[in-house]
Amino acid sequence: MKKCHRGLLLMLFFFIPLAEAQRDSKRESRQESRIKSGANSNTLTSREVKRLESGQDRVDSAQGKAIADGVVSKKEKIKIEKMQDRQSRQIYIQKHDGQFQGRKSPANRSK
Repeated sequence: MKKCHRGLLLMLFFFIPLAEAQRDSKRESRQESRIKSGANSNTLTSREVKRLESGQDRVDSAQGKAIADGVVSKKEKIKIEKMQDRQSRQIYIQKHDGQFQGRKSPANRSK
């Protein structure tokens, strides 16, 4: 019985952080693809793309620092999530601010 509990605790100890890391990785990947799609559809200017990519780099850096000691504290996790939330908001704002790369908006491309 004790072995069963230990095994369960060990599984939780190893798999929960792994699942959280995969979730963060997927979120980061989605945000990077949102930036690329905005650049490809010309809804983001080159300057906006550079700023958004710089923001993603800051999130990556914070994640690297948090992981460096082998343990991501609750405070570090909250900080990274807030950074990702802020980055997500900025991507949305920049994609929908009405500025376009080039002379024509995407809606007027065919004209």
